[in-house]
Amino acid sequence: MNVNSFNRRLTLLLIAGSIAPFLAFTPPVTEWLRQHIDQRLSVEFPGQPTQSSGGGTTLYFVKSGEAGFMASAIHYNKQPGLRPITNSYLYYVSLMSSQIKDANGTLVDSASFTLDGYKGLEFSFRAAPPRGTYQITFSKRVIFVDGRVYQAQYTPISHLSKPNKERIRKFFDSMRLTLM
Repeated sequence: MNVNSFNRRLTLLLIAGSIAPFLAFTPPVTEWLRQHIDQRLSVEFPGQPTQSSGGGTTLYFVKSGEAGFMASAIHYNKQPGLRPITNSYLYYVSLMSSQIKDANGTLVDSASFTLDGYKGLEFSFRAAPPRGTYQITFSKRVIFVDGRVYQAQYTPISHLSKPNKERIRKFFDSMRLTLM
């Protein structure tokens, strides 16, 4: 082996050795960002969500890794033709039942939670997504506060993705009420 060949190999080896750490470096997990859904509720998302609104409803959504994260505010009192919610628990159970029935799904679990003195319902159900064949587990939180229905939802992108309980907890537990 001549000196030039050795120098080229050594140079390539040094370059490869100095680049390898950069190729192996995994950037940190996306920072969670707090988003005000309206003037009364905020939630943290694993990235910058997109917003859409209309008819008294505001929706925020972000796809991050293995799942979609959604939060919405429905100004219930602004919806024409709806009866006032007088019993939030009955409303939650009715909403949960209709969503599971409409999706032809099955309930996985449900539990109540409290946020600043307001009671809400958290539930999970298995169903095939629209135009889908395989079932996934949808996880939701719903709470009624001052004439608004708030929902947060975690939806795996694929049936091959198991629900990430840590990310679901972080998302749901990030819900914060603010004073108006």
